[in-house]
Amino acid sequence: MDGTHSSEWWSEPKASFKISCDVLIIGSGPAGSMVAMTLAEAGLHVVLIEKGRAMTQNRMPKTIRSAVRDWYAESGFRTTKGNTPIPVAGGEGMGGGTLVNSALCFKTPRTSLDHWNELSNGAFADTAQYYVTQQEVLNLMQVATTPEWLLSGNDKAHKLGAQKLGWQEGNIPRNTPGCVGCSRCNLGCPSGGKYSTDKEMLPRAAKAGAEIMLGCMATEIKETRGMVYVSGKILDGRAVIDDFEIQANTLILSAGAIATPSILLDSRLDKDNPDIGQGLHLQPVANIFGLMPNPVESRGAAQGHYVDAFVEDNILLESNPILAGAFFQTFPIYGADAQSLMKSANRFISTGSLVRDTSEGRVSKSSSGAAQIHYDLNDLDRQRLIQGLRYGAEIWLDGAGAERIVPALFGTHWCSTLAEAHTLLSPDLDVGRLSVYSSHPQASCRIGRACDSEGKLHGTNNIYVMDGSALPSNVGRNPQISILTVTRLLAERLLQSKGQSAQPLLSTQS
Repeated sequence: MDGTHSSEWWSEPKASFKISCDVLIIGSGPAGSMVAMTLAEAGLHVVLIEKGRAMTQNRMPKTIRSAVRDWYAESGFRTTKGNTPIPVAGGEGMGGGTLVNSALCFKTPRTSLDHWNELSNGAFADTAQYYVTQQEVLNLMQVATTPEWLLSGNDKAHKLGAQKLGWQEGNIPRNTPGCVGCSRCNLGCPSGGKYSTDKEMLPRAAKAGAEIMLGCMATEIKETRGMVYVSGKILDGRAVIDDFEIQANTLILSAGAIATPSILLDSRLDKDNPDIGQGLHLQPVANIFGLMPNPVESRGAAQGHYVDAFVEDNILLESNPILAGAFFQTFPIYGADAQSLMKSANRFISTGSLVRDTSEGRVSKSSSGAAQIHYDLNDLDRQRLIQGLRYGAEIWLDGAGAERIVPALFGTHWCSTLAEAHTLLSPDLDVGRLSVYSSHPQASCRIGRACDSEGKLHGTNNIYVMDGSALPSNVGRNPQISILTVTRLLAERLLQSKGQSAQPLLSTQS
């Protein structure tokens, strides 16, 4: 193809093109990578397109600002509309969210899987096979529990606090076989120690014949006489330089729980399927920040420790990366006082309280290229977020012996005792004061609602959804491994419908 920049196994087109294929996949995150590898290794002619670029060494971001600007959806400005605004982070590049996530790899809880089956009429009723596949996914991704030596200073303080309180806790499993403890996971891994999907799955897909094309943004989908046509824009960074069109026998959307429904809605495919974009879960997170009496700074994992003592409340505590910019969202301090505080940065601590939300939002037609996300926190989730903040205050003040803490609230203040924290974090705290964020959007094109048990979109013949939006509900944990498991199973089902079978997930090299 003329005007194309490429490596050995991926390309960045620089001029208009028209091609055809058996299967077109939109998105190269965990879902798209898994589906591309599975289908290409079964012998199908696969083309995968990705809006973002490859994070090569010469493109590795040097600062938080450049990382967020260049490698996050909408440069980190993607935010909900609702009773409290919630930023919704997502990776944008070859590897999707695996480029900038913290590599957390939890198994799907059995309670979550059972709930999915209730909602989807048993789409994953063979639970034994589900967990066999999940174990293979864990092995493929080289997941291992974070070792003690790789815990950061924040992780160690978090762990000691939980143990002092007698809470159920553990070191987080992560897909970081070469981790050197630089805590830069969310900015791109400079050492190559994180096993993102561009490390094995995408190269395996390419080796099997898949064409991986970057800087290609899908803008419209049409299905005519059993064929699917996708048109879009060729990008150089974020600048549009040309157009493309791809004709496919089968289209698979793997762009994530925000972008997948956005593309479908922009293409007006909701006229026969009103469930597209409905039922969105965000798993909102609220943070507790604080200061220890003595320095705790030490190299280690971005997030290495969690507390699972409150599973019945659908609350999970995870130690957080120590990013000063994140602290200043809600720190009640300004000017010279803020400058002085930064001299104590080696004493900073942070934990996040993740809630498995019962609130459901929706994605609607995009506007000027920006996603439109509507989400109101219901009262149960508001209460759980407040309770999660209370637990965070407890782990730091009573468990770890922090000097003082500050919860992520609008109009907050420092608390030196648990009694002060509980007064601030009253059960009737207004939802608009909660400063929360999300990086786990799920379930916006659900199996059991928008899609059938094979992921085929209702109202279409050859359009499938295989990503986090296809989950029947949320996971209640970081969803990376659950998404990989579900999409592997869906890809296998697609092959079975064509009279074909998948190659082993674990290659002889894995």
